[in-house]
Amino acid sequence: MALTGSFTIYTQEQDLENGVSQSIVYPSDLPEEDENYSKRGTTETTIVYPYNNVVETIYTSSYVIVDTAAIHLDDDSGNEDVTDNTYYLNIRYKAYHNKEHRDTTPLSPMLEQDIQQMFFVDINSTELNNKNLIAYAYDLVKQEEGMENLSNV
Repeated sequence: MALTGSFTIYTQEQDLENGVSQSIVYPSDLPEEDENYSKRGTTETTIVYPYNNVVETIYTSSYVIVDTAAIHLDDDSGNEDVTDNTYYLNIRYKAYHNKEHRDTTPLSPMLEQDIQQMFFVDINSTELNNKNLIAYAYDLVKQEEGMENLSNV
């Protein structure tokens, strides 16, 4: 199983020219131990600078494989909705120039990286749609921003 096609890698850059004004209202009944106690009953206005996706690299005619699909029990996130069946999925993929590049130099991909998003999976739900974990991971890779044009091979 593999994916082929073009994909884009983005970086995030702060837009320092288009700041947005944001007001923070501090309640007047803040307890003394609160770090903002001295600001109680006031409003503070700050400028927040948004982040934008900027194209870092466009890869064309690539051959992409899921290198790792690891599940971990999510028992320490503090999430109240977690059960003994809730796991998070980490995915790592490798991208090659083409299949020949993968076949001849599998330890030298042009790109190797983790999907930054963690996916939560209840292993007893129908969310996996009767797929094995690797097939499910490939579907998630294709849903990542910039990876939508990849196709199964």
